[in-house]
Amino acid sequence: MDIAIFAAPSRSPFIDYREITQMRFPLVVAPELLDRPAPDMNKEDLARHPQVVVKSTDEKSPDVGLLQQAPKWFVTDMSTKKVLVLAGLGWGRLPDHMMAADIARGALVDLEVMGDVTLPICLTKRAGFNLGVVGQRIRSHFRSRFGDDPVTKNPAVQGVYYGGKT
Repeated sequence: MDIAIFAAPSRSPFIDYREITQMRFPLVVAPELLDRPAPDMNKEDLARHPQVVVKSTDEKSPDVGLLQQAPKWFVTDMSTKKVLVLAGLGWGRLPDHMMAADIARGALVDLEVMGDVTLPICLTKRAGFNLGVVGQRIRSHFRSRFGDDPVTKNPAVQGVYYGGKT
């Protein structure tokens, strides 16, 4: 893969990162999985139910935000994770845009028991790799939108290049 956009909870020295925005990942659960009212839930309550986790294909990628004592369902994508959480088969973090409507209609509950998580969304490429024409145009689009220092155009972004090369 030449270029990708994804949430980057950690950094690899083999990838150049350019943060383009941030995204909130609230912890959500189907109401039928709640053992008590949402504000009273604690980690021990959650640990009685499976945590649904998207497992990275990068074996060096750390598992972040895991509740060690909870059983796990490992899935390969966010859509599958959402289906399992909506079905009441577990709980987990999903991006705001994927479940805001489900929270609004009462199908999911936003729990604050493990704190709020906001991750950087990064435009990435392999470190030391020269992009082709299409990859250069994509990268150029983000530069024209945010400039070389995205912070100057978008204060919500912590625009930083990692890995040296731009």
